[in-house]
Amino acid sequence: MTTNAVADELLGYLRKVSPLVEEGEVGAGKPLREIINSVDMLEFLAFVEDRFEITIQDEDVVPENFRNVASCAGFVCRKRSW
Repeated sequence: MTTNAVADELLGYLRKVSPLVEEGEVGAGKPLREIINSVDMLEFLAFVEDRFEITIQDEDVVPENFRNVASCAGFVCRKRSW
């Protein structure tokens, strides 16, 4: 799976859970903190773990990995070695 494909899936999830995300309005570079709140972020992390069959450790939850959809997609691909 490519980083772009992962990013598309993540944006699809965010469109379902956040009223701030509408089709084409939020790209992969928009900061997650501007899209979802802290409770939604926990649910987002659970979605990422379940959907991509990875385990996210506490030390993984850093801005470099979850600043925006693009960085999260890169993180997923690194964890999965795609």
